[in-house]
Amino acid sequence: MASLSIQWERSREDLAQAIVAVIRKWPERDRCVFVEARYRGQNIEEISHSSGLKVGEVRRVLAGCERRLHEALRKFRHGASAPADGAAARTTESSAIKPTRS
Repeated sequence: MASLSIQWERSREDLAQAIVAVIRKWPERDRCVFVEARYRGQNIEEISHSSGLKVGEVRRVLAGCERRLHEALRKFRHGASAPADGAAARTTESSAIKPTRS
């Protein structure tokens, strides 16, 4: 039973590292929109206001981010790719995806 728990925790850690590695490769604008929406819980209008992007542009960016992340995780799940940059994968989630404010 303990072995299963350890394996599950390791799988979660690997998944978190894969997500961070993917997000770090995105342009800053995309990374900021995604983090604000999915990690900080801001809605589209709030992101639009804080970023200066039009609401439609925020929606388009977020949809593109979700498509790219979904595809990367599909590949990860099937073993086709692992986090590309070992150093990036070892970076903590909070520092790896923290958007910068201007």
